Amino acid sequence: MIYISKGFKPLVALAPNSLNDPDIQIIDITQGKHTIQFINIYNETDQAKEKGHTIERCLYNTPLTHHTILVGDFNSHHPCIPRIKSTKRVKPWWSLELKALRKRLSNEWPDLTESELLNACSAKIKGKTPGPDGITQDIIIQAYKAIPKAFFTLFSHLINLGYYPSCWKQATGAILKKPSKPDYSVPKAYRVIALLNCLGKISERILAQRLSYLAETTQLLHYSQMGGKQKKSAIDTAILLTTEIERNSRSKKKTSTLFLDVKGAFDHISMNKLLDICKNLNLPTSLIAWISSFLKERLLKLLFDGQIEIFKPINTGIPQGSPISPILFLIYIRDLFLANSIKYLSYIDDIALTTFSTSWKKNIISLERATKQIYALGKENAIQFDLAKTELIHFSTSKDTKTASIKLPNKEIIQPSTIIRWLGICPKTMRQLYIAYVTSIADYGSILWWKRQNQFKKILQSLQNLALRKILEVFKTSPIKPMKIEAVLYPPEVQLNAGIKQYAFRLLKISPSHPVNLVATKLATEKENQDVVATPQRKQLKPTQLEKIKNSIQKDFDPLTLEGIHHFYFPPWKKEVPYKVNISKLGKEEAAMIHNLAFKYRCKNIIIIYIDALSILEGIGVGVGIVIILPNGRISYQEIINIGVNQFVYNSELLGVTKAIEYANSITQRGNKFKIYSDNQAGLFRLKTPFDLPGQSCQIKAIKAAEAIQNKGAEISLNWVPGHTSVQGNELADSLAKEATKILSSSHETSYTSIGMDIKRMKSENWIAILNTNNFHQPSSTYSRNYPWKISSKIRVPGNIKCWVS
Repeated sequence: MIYISKGFKPLVALAPNSLNDPDIQIIDITQGKHTIQFINIYNETDQAKEKGHTIERCLYNTPLTHHTILVGDFNSHHPCIPRIKSTKRVKPWWSLELKALRKRLSNEWPDLTESELLNACSAKIKGKTPGPDGITQDIIIQAYKAIPKAFFTLFSHLINLGYYPSCWKQATGAILKKPSKPDYSVPKAYRVIALLNCLGKISERILAQRLSYLAETTQLLHYSQMGGKQKKSAIDTAILLTTEIERNSRSKKKTSTLFLDVKGAFDHISMNKLLDICKNLNLPTSLIAWISSFLKERLLKLLFDGQIEIFKPINTGIPQGSPISPILFLIYIRDLFLANSIKYLSYIDDIALTTFSTSWKKNIISLERATKQIYALGKENAIQFDLAKTELIHFSTSKDTKTASIKLPNKEIIQPSTIIRWLGICPKTMRQLYIAYVTSIADYGSILWWKRQNQFKKILQSLQNLALRKILEVFKTSPIKPMKIEAVLYPPEVQLNAGIKQYAFRLLKISPSHPVNLVATKLATEKENQDVVATPQRKQLKPTQLEKIKNSIQKDFDPLTLEGIHHFYFPPWKKEVPYKVNISKLGKEEAAMIHNLAFKYRCKNIIIIYIDALSILEGIGVGVGIVIILPNGRISYQEIINIGVNQFVYNSELLGVTKAIEYANSITQRGNKFKIYSDNQAGLFRLKTPFDLPGQSCQIKAIKAAEAIQNKGAEISLNWVPGHTSVQGNELADSLAKEATKILSSSHETSYTSIGMDIKRMKSENWIAILNTNNFHQPSSTYSRNYPWKISSKIRVPGNIKCWVS
């Protein structure tokens, strides 16, 4: 939950082209009269000109197709936008793309693949209690290894036919207390978590991954639905809300938000209504049949305070604890979000309706209109809202907001609050303990509120001082700085600054279509437009917190040289690689001996390729060496590559293996067997697992080249060989890599690994700088003035010290 104070002090101005639609592009904006002259809209999807639309629709509709709006005589500082009443009814956001969505879904739902089943069965889920059958995930992992074909046959039939066995529909309902509830005699103060049979979760996990992929690549869900989707966190949701407030404030607009909570959420879902929505979306028949089978005739026995009841039937809801339940819930509520002047933001069942204008009265009118609309849609879709969790806040310290209450459609009056708890971000957690997992609680949400405030530094430093004395068991009078060094606990200021950079780094790696990145792009465009019309008399606009986050690492790399990631390139059903990856579990010496024997007595059709990568202090970049050895033992090809200083050995190994596969493709003949050897296990694991992560560009090239080798009737495998263990081919590749570190680089690409390591390095350097700054105030004879500080990665305990844990 976030505590949102109405005294929120915004920092930045809303530009006219930054209204709620992230895909709307406004061109030909000129400063002039206080009006907007609407000309037309071009719908680039069907190339048809639509007439009779309003400015309200153009600027506020949720984007599904890209619109270009041609406007003129627009004053970017006019306090409000004129509304022209429409001659047409505004279509819901989902209607515009429904046809394309149906076509996409019908084309992209293949049969179950072996890679999907492998990932689902091999998932290592810690702390998961088994269902009534007592079968744990560890048992499933071992069973799958023993009989993978039987598993594939079973789950292929279950998923492709749309059937969920009755024996997996039994669940144990563990009743848990909800935290911080005032009265635990009320049933609503408890949550029922369904402990499901783990075998059933295999198909649930597979279908959940497919639907999550489609949610990112199609209009299956509304773009404002954040929770329950890949790489959409509560922090992302919160930063979107705070950025909206800051943007509105710098254009002198007043922002109000109404928070709604879907009553009962998972427990109150109507199966028939959910199936109707799925049919309307034209989801595959097998999936709809599976969902129907999954929800029908479920049995539950409740477990509370050591007592357990008998199984009883459940006639409504979806099980809370199933991997597929969150995405099914999001599909169920997708039609609540109509396109209008309200900004929607939701995280699972928590919905925020935000509006802005020049007065609180206008905000209330907009929110009442939107609330009436969403309540009506909720009634149509069998969705109710929890009145007790409905809250209103006006982001201002003005006393005028006290009387700006809202009337709900059910005649209830909601008075504005001065502080609201939302999504788990709470300042009270800062007073909890510091060490281990507790620091993640204390710092949670710090990217929203950390602006180098001295009052927070003092609170967090006091908390850390207490933790230091508990960890090291020292006297109360012990000096703080040496304790920090010994316990390897970074000062709170350094830790929080690094957290800002880490979040900025995360934004770099996720899709440009992520809602937070879309807003960040808008802010950058607004700043460019502001700079164009800037004058000496005009004050420089203060940056929003999101802009500060983005700028925290902007100078640390060149965006044009950053390695590419093709987001959502690998669907869940296309994660098989056309090569085998073999990594021995033997020790280095034993593995080297077996490798040398296999090399000596290899078949005549086997071509061996060794690759190695190296970085040395006197080098001018990371070097890669490649050696190709023919079946007769002759070295047919050698290559050295320098990939520059903005890379690491890990990246070089990926590139080396990829180059080796591409070279093998260029010489392959039917019947050849290529064996590529690398001493870097991390690189081999990366090539084995297709994901939208750093290193993906090499992986895509490797897969394409390996597929071409297979199509020519040859085979290829990637293998681990221990380095520096007298393996002749590996030693030769190592010497070539060393030679490559001294040649000019052929690449200026910057890897994400390099940026991540730079952030860690700067974190340590900042700590050292703080320590050295404090040293100037010490006498010259002080130990720290004569010897440099040394920061370790972990606590170092002398070898002759015995530790007891009581």
